[in-house]
This record gives sequence, structure tokens and C-alpha cells, in this order.
Amino acid sequence: MNLRPGNLFILFAAVAFLLLAVNIVSAQTSFVVAADGSGNFKTVQEAINAVPQNTRFDNPAIIHIKPGIYKELIYVQHEKRFVHLVGEDPEKTVLTYNLNANMIGVDGKAIGTFRTPSTFIDADDFTVENITFENSAGPVGQALAIRVEGDRVVFRNCRFLGWQDTILINRGRQYFENCYITGHVDFIFGAATAWFENCHIHILRDGYITAASTPPQQQFGFVFSHSKITSDAPTIKTYLGRPWRPYASTIFLNTEMSEVIRPEGWNNWNQPEREKTVRYAEFGSTGPGAKPNERVKWAKQLTEAEAKAITCERVLNGADNWNPKTGASSFTNLTTAAQTPIVLWPDGAPGAAGKEPVDIPTLTPFLPLREKASGAAVIVCPGGGYDHLANHEGAPIAEWLNSIGITAFVLKYRLGPRYHHPAPLQDAARAIRTVRSRAAEWKIDPERIGIIGFSAGGHLASTVATHFDPGKRDAVDPIERTSSRPNLAMLIYPVITMREKTHAGSKKNLLGDNPSPELIALLSNDEQVTKETPPTFLVHTMTDPGVPVENTLLFAAALRQAGVPYELHLFERGPHGFGLGGNDPVLSSWPARCADWLRVHGFAIQ
Repeated sequence: MNLRPGNLFILFAAVAFLLLAVNIVSAQTSFVVAADGSGNFKTVQEAINAVPQNTRFDNPAIIHIKPGIYKELIYVQHEKRFVHLVGEDPEKTVLTYNLNANMIGVDGKAIGTFRTPSTFIDADDFTVENITFENSAGPVGQALAIRVEGDRVVFRNCRFLGWQDTILINRGRQYFENCYITGHVDFIFGAATAWFENCHIHILRDGYITAASTPPQQQFGFVFSHSKITSDAPTIKTYLGRPWRPYASTIFLNTEMSEVIRPEGWNNWNQPEREKTVRYAEFGSTGPGAKPNERVKWAKQLTEAEAKAITCERVLNGADNWNPKTGASSFTNLTTAAQTPIVLWPDGAPGAAGKEPVDIPTLTPFLPLREKASGAAVIVCPGGGYDHLANHEGAPIAEWLNSIGITAFVLKYRLGPRYHHPAPLQDAARAIRTVRSRAAEWKIDPERIGIIGFSAGGHLASTVATHFDPGKRDAVDPIERTSSRPNLAMLIYPVITMREKTHAGSKKNLLGDNPSPELIALLSNDEQVTKETPPTFLVHTMTDPGVPVENTLLFAAALRQAGVPYELHLFERGPHGFGLGGNDPVLSSWPARCADWLRVHGFAIQ
């Protein structure tokens, strides 16, 4: 091919522009932290704050931390996903602070355990390498080096230094590889599912290594594989664990144990009744601390076949097929969400009490890959008792919907006690109208727009499914001329009634202290079902301690009476608020059943 000089110039200019664009993108997602000022930021928190909220699995934000001691409180907010913290040497790159539970706060009271972490990671899909996390308060009581509330969090070649309560992993799934952890009392604790591979646990004084609070429906808690346990002196003695909650689950596989481990191995926390419910086990322990014949009778020695069945993949896989080796999951590697919130009422919501963020309802779009998009959309209503919004019922749900080709929109609606009915309904109806009126923009079929809600968000979803209107043809605002009826609804452990079987907190926040009988009837949505109510998918557990299962049963009965198609899934056991089901092999099956139902209704890809 012959290129003329003019064409050649254009070609070079285009290449230069593309290279410049690549460099700009790189600069937006890569930072250097150096205490001496030679990087982009001097503190880790400054770098975290600068991370954009459009990071993705295939374009994470990478924060390189130069050697140094960074004495600062670090908080990684939930929105800061797909971030990598990378140090050069864990012994020389230290994130530290010194709060402890006995310190007095501004309110004149002790701050307590959960406000002591030097670093708090609240974000999902977070990876850390070659860094030390420390609480330098010393042996003065509870003092967390790190608190993790995020899902799919990975630590490689890291050190965790503390005494009591060094690591709190309280939600989601975490993977630790080649890590060094010190402490003496309950220094690995919480309700999360975590796998520790080739980790070194070092005991500083007599005490307990773990204090799991595993929920009963969660199959696994802490699993230690091919690790080792040592101590400062042969006179120090410790237990493998004690149960912070009755169904604590902790397993040691092929672990080298020094004489620091007490022969009995486990402690019941002076609560003998927990011996019947805890799930403690070992296999292949070696060293002077491995004494299977002397362990307490209520802990289990696994068979070789049982131990082989406990793999990292099985423990951490979950409903999203997370692979901690690569960081990929069937949700995170598909989403290309815009994630730029849309203000539902640019000129102010009706009845707005102010102009603070709590007064501004928004809708955040999550877009599937174009080649997978089904042309359907779903509004996501997180729960939270009408006084807060549960994070795990927002973005993770949207990502799951993206994975089956559905465009999702997470609704931030107004909450009590600042707002009561009809504000949340106004926000949900406006969300549906907005998506429907802008359907062409997102390549959505305006007749395939659904809504999903959890707990109190389920009440809101059921409210808009029973209190919709066709729009106001003479409205000045074109969005208000559009119907607010969803084409289908999904209600997951929903609040439905405002009568005897309601959730008291949701009722108070939505209706106020003394609602009239008419208002109670109006918002008892099982009493508002008609033949025009859209097809509905329902999920609940029979043992839900927060929202009685009667809520779902009442709505299902009303749907049946009205001749509305519905699908009902009742689980024999389970808690409230389980979201996508986590690692529970039973509860985590509902998204697959729901996806099948969505395919039947033409919403999800085959």
C-alpha cells in the first residue's frame, strides 16, 4: 500500500493520539505513595481518596506504596472497588496506628473494639501485596490492625502485627497467601469465609488463635492450609480457637504446630452448649503440637477423603465462581457498568427537606457487555429497614443481573425517619419512569423493565408493583407522562404487611409513630394486589428472625387469589439478609432459579 505524505501524517497523528490516550488512562488508575514526597501522594488515604469510581476488573486502580512507616488511619470506602495496594517489601512498608478499645472517644465513652482498626477495607474486589498492617497499641486489650468488610479480598505476602483482635474479617470472602500474623487473644476473628494458604501464625502470649462467628447457614468459616504455628517461647500455650458465636467453623489442614498448641486444642468459651454446634476440625497436623488423640471430643479429626474435599475452590467459589488466584468472577469480569449516578429530580425531589445527599434520590446504572445485553432492565432496591441501604443488596445484585445480560439500576431512595411515605414510593416510581422514558438511550425494551427488592427494599418493590399508575398525559415533565408499572417483580425476604407480622422498624420508619388504620391498610401490599399486579418471584426462609415468612406467604396467597403468575421459593432454614446467598450451598441457589424464571419471561439471556 502506498501512503501519501498527508495520509502518513494523519496516520502518525492518530497513533500518537492513541498512545497519549493510553497514557492518560494509565495515569488515572496508577498512583505512587511516598512519605518523602517523591510520589503522587504522601499518605495512603490520599491515594485511596483519589481512586475513581469507574475501576473495573480489567482496569483496576494500582497504588504503589514506597518503603516507609505510614502512621495514619486508613478507610477504603465501599465504592472503591478493583484496587490493588502494592508495596515493595512488607518489612519496610508499614501501615500503622495505635487505637485500642479502652480509649475514650469524643462522647466521653470507650471507643470499643470495632472503631480501633488501623486500616478498614469496606470495598469488594480488593488486593494487597507486600505490606504490613499493624496496630502498635501493644498488649492493652482489643486493638485491630485491620478490619475487612469487603468480599473477594486478597492478601499476598503481607504481615499483620497486633496482640488482641489483630484481624477482623467480618463479611464476604478473603484469601491470605504467604502471610505472617501475630497476636495472643482472638487475633483472627469474625463471620467471614477465609482461606489461609502457607501462612505463618506467631503466638506472643497465652491465648486463643481464632474466634470465629460463622453464621449457621454458612458452610465454611476459617480454613488454614499448609501453614505453621510458632511462639516466642516454649512456655507459651494457646488454643486453636474458641467460638465467638455458637456455629463457629474453623479447620486446620496439614498445619505444622509447635508445642505452643495445647493438647486439647479447642476451648468452648465457658459455654458447654456450644460444643454441640461448633464446627472445629483438623487433618494432617504435624509437629509437637499435633496431638489428635488428646483433642477435645467435640472437635473432629477429618478422614483423608473429607480433607481432600475441602479445597480453596470449594470454600471460596460462591455463587459468582470467584477465583482468588486471578481475582476473576462471573460477575466482576463481565460488568462494564457506567456507575455514574443519575439524579432523579434535577430540580429537587417532591417534598425534599433539604439539599443534602440524603435528600437527593439517585439511580446508578450498571451496564452489561453489549454482546450479552438482553434488552431488559431491572431496578434494584436494597433493604435496610427504611433507615439505611444495605450495600450487599445493591451493586452485587446489579452485577449478577449484568452477568445474565440484564441492565441494572441501583436505586438510592429517601429514608426514615427524615422521610415517610410517599417519598420512597415516589422515588421508585420515578426510577421506573426514568428508565422507561430513556430506554432508547440504553437500548432497553420499555416493556421489559422489572424491579427487585430485598427486605424493606422488597416492601418498596411490592409497593410500586401494587401502587403504579399509567402516567400523567398532561404533565410538563415528559418523564412523568410515562407508566410506573414494572413488568415483573422479584421480592427477596420482603416486608409486605404493616400489620401484626410486619418488621417493626421498617413500619415505624415508613409510616411514623402513629399511622392511621387507612395508611396501614394502604401499605399492607398483600391487600393491594389486583390482576394487574405484575408476575412475581419470591424468596424467603422459614426461620427468618427479622422478617417473618408470613410476609411472603401473604403476598403469594394474594397473587394466587388475583390470578397473577408467581414463583415461590421457601428455604427450610436460613437467616435474614443473606443477599445472593454467600457460600451457603442452599441459599446461594436462588439466583440460578431466578435467572431461569427471568429467561422464561424473556428478560435474561439463554
